Amino acid sequence: MLETLKETRSTGGDFALIASLTAVRAPKGWEEADAPAQGGRAALARYLDDNADADPLLDLVIFDEAHHLRNPETAQHKSARQLVAIADYKLMLSATPINLHAARISARFCVCWSPTFSIANGSLTSCSRRMRPS
Repeated sequence: MLETLKETRSTGGDFALIASLTAVRAPKGWEEADAPAQGGRAALARYLDDNADADPLLDLVIFDEAHHLRNPETAQHKSARQLVAIADYKLMLSATPINLHAARISARFCVCWSPTFSIANGSLTSCSRRMRPS
């Protein structure tokens, strides 16, 4: 995935990628300055982080089974937010949109619209920054 993103950034062109979020989830320590984690997933996380404010690398990112993104403290949730930051459009699919608490669905809003929404004390709140236009 990393090589495709880098190549497309420099040469342009169309591509389609399918990956599980677990397979691209950043490992612990990927962002440590002194001794960063090594490997493909760590390199991908650093690349996504470096390109978060650049022109989008992806036209569309689709999260199937989005109910797995309900906990904003997990590495999976943080990786999803990295992917959202480099995509023009976002689509979340789930057959179980609400698990236990309404705050859990709020966490999924924060994945796709993190500049606009955040979670404070288990409640969905809006941020001062506007949502990036899609």
